[in-house]
Amino acid sequence: MKLDLAVVIVTYNNRKLLDRCLKSVLASSENVEKNVAITVVDNASNDGTDELLESKYKDRINYIRNSKNYGLAKALNIGIKENLSADYLMLMNDDVELFSDTLKKMLERLEENRDVYGIPARLIYPDGTPQRMKLKIVGVNKSIPEEVRVVSFAGTTACMYRSEAFRIVGFFDEFYFFYNEDLDFSIRAKRKGVKFLFDPSIKVIHHRKKGRVKAEKEIKPYFYATDYYFYRKNFGRLFSSVYLLMAFYHIKRHIKLYKKNSDDVKLSMLNEAKEKLFQTIKNYRRLVKGV
Repeated sequence: MKLDLAVVIVTYNNRKLLDRCLKSVLASSENVEKNVAITVVDNASNDGTDELLESKYKDRINYIRNSKNYGLAKALNIGIKENLSADYLMLMNDDVELFSDTLKKMLERLEENRDVYGIPARLIYPDGTPQRMKLKIVGVNKSIPEEVRVVSFAGTTACMYRSEAFRIVGFFDEFYFFYNEDLDFSIRAKRKGVKFLFDPSIKVIHHRKKGRVKAEKEIKPYFYATDYYFYRKNFGRLFSSVYLLMAFYHIKRHIKLYKKNSDDVKLSMLNEAKEKLFQTIKNYRRLVKGV
């Protein structure tokens, strides 16, 4: 059977929100007259996520459990490659809930606009208030446009792509553990002439930061290395050198602060982040060649 739409959800220790996410995806898919498959890529959760999926969704989803937390970019790539035969790929965080018409509207817009390759959803809080969103490569939109428009940034929080976009642009750079994988992808897409479309009427509920907080200890040590790698790869040695000056100043300042406050946990994470930054500087050429 030909697969029209594949929904790919990456999760990590977020069982309750994942349950709500899956319920919303299943409900939204019922309003789509296409063949839809759902894949959950689990970055080695240890909160009972596997039991939830086995007991409640066993016959309704494709469950991929990674042996360890690979980070967002690699987990997304695993799900994308598993479903690359689909015409469309809906990428989602586990802290997102769809409305009943979300998938239907996204598919309609992509089918109406054959020259665009992705459509991000408008993010709102559970109480209905809008969230600030990134719709362009530089900066964040403080006010959300109320008209349909072409944008240069699509993201991974809740975005539907044509699968062809990944054949043109390539997959997400797996160096990024968390953050910048979507920005890096959007820059490469722009350079290849790939456009995205934003329709403010297409909304999803985003439980902002509720997913990320579970992986804070894994994410923070990559902070400086991720930014350095991003700037060096996309804007060259000069720009990344300016970033390094700011990063080393920030590290030095916060080491003093954490020592003064005897905050051993934050100090340990900061030292780990500094070490990862040094490793990335030293091994940059090898890392970027491996993409």
